[in-house]
Amino acid sequence: MKVQSPEIRLGKWMLFNSMEETDRLWPLLKDALRQRLLGGCMKSATSRGRGGVATFIFTKDWQNVEDVQRVLVALRKIIGGVPSAETRCYWYE
Repeated sequence: MKVQSPEIRLGKWMLFNSMEETDRLWPLLKDALRQRLLGGCMKSATSRGRGGVATFIFTKDWQNVEDVQRVLVALRKIIGGVPSAETRCYWYE
């Protein structure tokens, strides 16, 4: 069950990649984060799970559709368009 609070509005883009693809993308994502092209922070798993390695890019407000879409557009530019076999999926929560 999701707990919704007016004070907590963080959302997150989730990427599920191979370890190799995560290693390739991390420096690119880090540079984009520093340039404020992505959300406020991000993190990545250090080991592979069932669906690959998870990378999370957080947005400040999941209700701000323009900002959520802005981050998606930036992610697509960094990753190279639509998800490939290496970049398994984008998911927003």
